[in-house]
Amino acid sequence: MTSEASVDKAEKAKRTPQNPAPSPLKVISRMVGSSQLSGTRQTVESRLAFYVLHSTLQVFYLFISAIHMVISGFRHLKLRILMMFYHHNRTPQLIRSDVSQLAKIPGHVAAILNLREHEEGGGIDGVLDEAGELAAWSTGAGIKTLTLYERSGVLKYLPRDKVYNAIASKLDAYFGNNDRPRFSIRVPRTGGTYVNGSTSPSSGLANGPGSGEELTINLLSEEDGRETIVELTRTLADLAVHKKIRPEDVTVEVIDEEMKDLVTGEPDLLVLFTPVIDLQGFPPWQIRLTEIFHHPDNREVSYTVFLKALQRYSTCKINVGR
Repeated sequence: MTSEASVDKAEKAKRTPQNPAPSPLKVISRMVGSSQLSGTRQTVESRLAFYVLHSTLQVFYLFISAIHMVISGFRHLKLRILMMFYHHNRTPQLIRSDVSQLAKIPGHVAAILNLREHEEGGGIDGVLDEAGELAAWSTGAGIKTLTLYERSGVLKYLPRDKVYNAIASKLDAYFGNNDRPRFSIRVPRTGGTYVNGSTSPSSGLANGPGSGEELTINLLSEEDGRETIVELTRTLADLAVHKKIRPEDVTVEVIDEEMKDLVTGEPDLLVLFTPVIDLQGFPPWQIRLTEIFHHPDNREVSYTVFLKALQRYSTCKINVGR
């Protein structure tokens, strides 16, 4: 019985097929397929997370932009309302009243003008009109020196009588023909000072009015900036090489005096009538300690911004040295 049972088991074992061991190729195929499936799932999840994050950031950016637009619009509207209801009406007495409560008034104010050739109210006539307005406001406020900077030099190289007459006409509108303040126009580097229809050699009027004058107007352009500093440096270097001056004689004080004679003194206040701070190549040596003012929502020369600049200056504290 035992032998027969053993024979039956052996025969059944022969008839029952055994599972063959998988080949190495099939094992590798299964592993690769599993890793591809896992990689695809991870890629989908990564892309989904990216799209969600990207959409969230876009919504946040739009929200911040909307808030910024609302704030900017409110400020612009507020400035417009101030321009409408708070106006000098071309009356010097009102200008004096506006500045009478200020703790201090700058003796020298500079302003950057923009030609804006392709805009309504721009071009040469626009710049001349703005120059006249600033001259009238400055005189009414008791400012003694006004520096007008126009980058291209259009204002600087216009015929002197044209600039003088345009400013004189504006002053007449404010003060009357009989009470027009005396003023002079000084153009550095091109020679002379224009006073009452005649040109006289420059005589140090860059930093204040001459005898009987209430306002000195300096006209500057981009060439009065770094180019002047380079020329002065070369001149001083040549003098030192030829032993006409000693190197130790070239001090900051000497350069200061030379720059005042060549260009102008340092303004107390620089007014920008643009929404961003853009100095447009304004002479850098002249604004080391200058208070700079701009209104972020303004794009035009206006009395409101001019007055705000004076108000800011009256409260600022300038520290010289350490």
